[in-house]
Amino acid sequence: MDDKFNQNENIDEYVVVDANHPGYGFTEEKLLKTITQTVHYVGAASRNPQDNVTRVSFSRVYIVNKKSGKVIEDRGFQPKEKSMQLIGTPTLPGYIPDRVVVGGEKVTPNDLNKEYIVTFKLNMKPTNTMQKAKIRYVDLTTNNQLLTEDTVSGLANTPINYDPQFKIKHFEEQGYKLVANGFNHNGDVQFFGSSNDYCPIFIITFISAVEAVNINNPVDWVDPSLYHRKSKLIVNFEGCPNPPKTVIQTINWFRTITVNNIVKKVIPNGVYDKSWRADEERYQEVKIPIVQGYHADLDFINQKSVTLDDQTITVQYHPNGHLIPVDEAGAAIQGAPTPQFESDSNDASKVKNDQNVPKVSGYQATLATVTPANPGQDLTVVYEKINNNDDTLYINLNHDHESDSQAAIDHENVDQQTDLTDNSKIVQTAIINFIDIDDHGHSITSSGKLSGRVGDSINDLYSTEIPLKVLKEQGYRVVFDDFNENSERQYFKESVLPQIFTIGLSKKSSDNQDNQESSDLNEEYEKLCQTREQFKQIKPTIME
Repeated sequence: MDDKFNQNENIDEYVVVDANHPGYGFTEEKLLKTITQTVHYVGAASRNPQDNVTRVSFSRVYIVNKKSGKVIEDRGFQPKEKSMQLIGTPTLPGYIPDRVVVGGEKVTPNDLNKEYIVTFKLNMKPTNTMQKAKIRYVDLTTNNQLLTEDTVSGLANTPINYDPQFKIKHFEEQGYKLVANGFNHNGDVQFFGSSNDYCPIFIITFISAVEAVNINNPVDWVDPSLYHRKSKLIVNFEGCPNPPKTVIQTINWFRTITVNNIVKKVIPNGVYDKSWRADEERYQEVKIPIVQGYHADLDFINQKSVTLDDQTITVQYHPNGHLIPVDEAGAAIQGAPTPQFESDSNDASKVKNDQNVPKVSGYQATLATVTPANPGQDLTVVYEKINNNDDTLYINLNHDHESDSQAAIDHENVDQQTDLTDNSKIVQTAIINFIDIDDHGHSITSSGKLSGRVGDSINDLYSTEIPLKVLKEQGYRVVFDDFNENSERQYFKESVLPQIFTIGLSKKSSDNQDNQESSDLNEEYEKLCQTREQFKQIKPTIME
């Protein structure tokens, strides 16, 4: 019997239905197929031996769900083939048979019944010399394989003085079971022949006392691990203080083995042996858990082919890098915060894009946000020192546009009698925004607020060279640039609103864009231009 089960079913819900275990609407008659072997003896008139009739049977096997009665699998007739018995022709004094041994063919459930005819003829040349006879012991389980053979001698037409019981007992102790004693069954007496051309052969047939053992046919003395095993995929996590719980996936493996139940021995490469089969072909994909402050070697483990041996994978977590504020000379700013990168909420192997840079007293960052290329490597951000004038007006805008713009005015040292009609003393604010055209104008970073008197050069206060260099290293290219257009210098102008400059960037390759992509980009650009103009009309809130 096979040991393969439907992987979607619990093996405890199955029952095997066959000729020995009918039920669920199947009768023994419907489940049984019998092939008959008949040997006819002719030529000796009334002295002809009786026909020799032997049979082999095949059982239809169904796997049925106990609860529903539904047939899960039809395994057809089992086994696929069997061997018929070898039949030695009995001795008949005064006659010679044309065939000494007949039958013993392999048959399948689809074969027709087998018939053989042995013809006896009168012995026209009898002899009184010594004659021989052979007694063969065969294993029907292995297609009538010869186990041993004895040859005896005696006078013609005299009884054969031989007792097979010693050999029969010997093979039974070896785990064989007697099927047919073709020599002296029921006390029969056999005789030597009387022809030099004829040697009688008597067949004593055994079957191996073996049986199939598997999950459906357990045997008490057989270790279940020989036919049912479990393999595991074990995913361990290391490298952080409180690592995620180990992930374990389990696969069931089944097979059939052959045992000799008399001598209690497992038969290697036995007749019923079947290879190991798993109830699943692959382990399922494993998503790596997110651990804040750490990143893993990978985001997920792909499906893996199952093996009988356990598979262990160790996922290593590493601390995220930090943002390091540095001055224009590249030196770390003393006392400045160095926040750790935030872990990506969807990918355990990455950190979050657009990390906000920290505020550093007395300094202005050249970037408002950064996207680290290496999640575990510290990233420096250049800060420019702020030269505060006594009458400077500070306006802070939220770069992510998630809240209203805020502004703060430092009036501590401002002369309240200043003549506001003098344009040279009016302080204005400018902002340079870097936006991603591919992401509907989402802000990449910003200059932050830039303050200066009307007529002062904004270029002297801020350069886009460093942030554009960083962004180009990340794969961006400039599509339009309001600030550096025509290489003209920009100046603070008299206005009630901050001056807004926009630099649009894209990661798409202009060389590979087709007409449709160019059209889409132009359309996106027009929308961004409209949005930019609308943004210019927003009046920032001035906090007194």
